[in-house]
Amino acid sequence: IPALIKAKELGLTTHLTDINSKCAAKKYCDYFYEVDVNDFEKTADLAVNLASQNKISGVYTQGTDAEYTVAYAAEKAKLFTIGATTARKSKNKALMRDALSKAGVENVKYKKISCFEECLNAAEEVGYPLYMKPTDNSASRGISRVSNPQELKDAFDFAEKSLLNETDILLEEEILGTEHSVDCVIFDGILYPAGISDRVFLEKNIFAVQTESITPSLLPPKIQKEMYEKMEKAANAIGIRYGAFKGDLVVDSNSKVRIIEITARTSGGFDSQYRKPLSFGIDILKATIDISLGKNLNVLDLMPKHFYRSKTYSLMPEPGKITSIEGLEEARKIEGVYKIFITKNIGDIIPEYKDCSIRTNFITIFAKNSAKLRKIQEQVQKTFKIKTSKE
Repeated sequence: IPALIKAKELGLTTHLTDINSKCAAKKYCDYFYEVDVNDFEKTADLAVNLASQNKISGVYTQGTDAEYTVAYAAEKAKLFTIGATTARKSKNKALMRDALSKAGVENVKYKKISCFEECLNAAEEVGYPLYMKPTDNSASRGISRVSNPQELKDAFDFAEKSLLNETDILLEEEILGTEHSVDCVIFDGILYPAGISDRVFLEKNIFAVQTESITPSLLPPKIQKEMYEKMEKAANAIGIRYGAFKGDLVVDSNSKVRIIEITARTSGGFDSQYRKPLSFGIDILKATIDISLGKNLNVLDLMPKHFYRSKTYSLMPEPGKITSIEGLEEARKIEGVYKIFITKNIGDIIPEYKDCSIRTNFITIFAKNSAKLRKIQEQVQKTFKIKTSKE
């Protein structure tokens, strides 16, 4: 939705694809097509058809893992693209690890497997605890922490069910430390910083579920500089010379910067769309839309104009049936509350929190400093409540 609104501001006509004909973004676009964003062939056919009629000048996504579909469709339609092969390296977690390892950018232990029979030996090579991951999904879908051989089968089945177009599973060593989301924009091989956020998760006993993201990062400037340097090396290893480039990075106990994942898109969770613009006054969406159209980057779009504190977080009600939602409209009126989204209604079921997509609400707030930000959050907590019942 933020990208469609931005495109309209830029005077562009938009053609939106989504498998859900009732999707919330539909009312913001000019033309709508019921096409799955993971169906890269059908998306490419549509792009070729529209381009042949001079109806589109670029293919774009933001905050969602459709980078391969975008690059493939643009390539087929002979529009500006990073290339399908490069995009696949940034989406497929195993290919990403191969590229980073070969270039000496990251040396995490990992193994790619295609069936459960390969699982035990691969796990012994990687070592416990490890993470089992589908190679091509996002928002922690299908990812679980494995502590011993007895947990391998459930973890493998969970990952396999979450595969989209790929067929392989990734086993990866655990990297402990603080987690951070790094946005960058790359133009002609030059990396332009676009903000770092600090991420907060529920305790990772088995599943990785994010609860908060805070901008700007409180990391020391030296570490932040090292993060951007690492991202630049990663971009070179993958072969990305243009467009959005986002990383999930860890600072371990030795203050070493490590890479969990990188991808050729902007960050999700309303980070690049709302919070980094709120915190810095930058316009990541305009910058990356321009690049997708084959235009030059205007570096002023990424130059910080101010520094505010911002946060997106979720209330985490107990799993069960939602019995009441209280104070939503009142909370939206609190000064410093930018947006509140809810994804479920009274009577809906909240399942066990197994990935980030299960969160039922997203609250974005901002203030001039951390103390004011804390007070806004406390006020929202007192006002906005979601109650559940296990019956």
